[in-house]
Amino acid sequence: MRQGIYTFFKFCFKFGVVFLLFVFCYLLYIFSDLNRDINQEKLSEIIQSVSQSKAQEDRIIDMYNSIYDDALAKSTVNYLFHIVADSERPSNPCYLIASRSYLSNNRGLSENDYVITHHIEKEVGRRKCLDCLFAMYNFGYRAIGIGEAARIYFEKEVSDLSEEEIIGIFAMMENSSYYNPKRWPNVFKDKVAELKARRNKWIRN
Repeated sequence: MRQGIYTFFKFCFKFGVVFLLFVFCYLLYIFSDLNRDINQEKLSEIIQSVSQSKAQEDRIIDMYNSIYDDALAKSTVNYLFHIVADSERPSNPCYLIASRSYLSNNRGLSENDYVITHHIEKEVGRRKCLDCLFAMYNFGYRAIGIGEAARIYFEKEVSDLSEEEIIGIFAMMENSSYYNPKRWPNVFKDKVAELKARRNKWIRN
């Protein structure tokens, strides 16, 4: 009886080791340049679009980075843990670009958003992805990009926005239909207050 139990656990252990080794090797493959399941033409289009984006003001980038937990300092691997450990939406700008731009619904595991994020990050970096995100985001009311959003919602140019108005832009980027100052002003104000508190906590720390 003991011999049978020992043999069973020995088999389970060997199977577990082989399985973990397989998973590790597969992850290395899908995140490497050897991955041929990626639509290279589509990926090249995304990378080119991101690389040509207009650079945003440093103060806007710094504020985003402070509110969204040093988003520019993280790598793709950190965001894999959001799948199982955190229900909060990942704030990595390259992830947000990948999830919005890569429109195919027929992708397999080897061509998921995190894999695409990794390749975009490697080519252009997270700062450039954030520049692109500000330029392409649909803020509603025909406001595409931060420039039009500043004019439509605050009647200002981006350079003239106050800190609170910039935080309002960030709030709309989480959900431009719900956190919208024209449609739901009270909900918008509450969200801005939440993000301001998050920024103040970051400054204190």
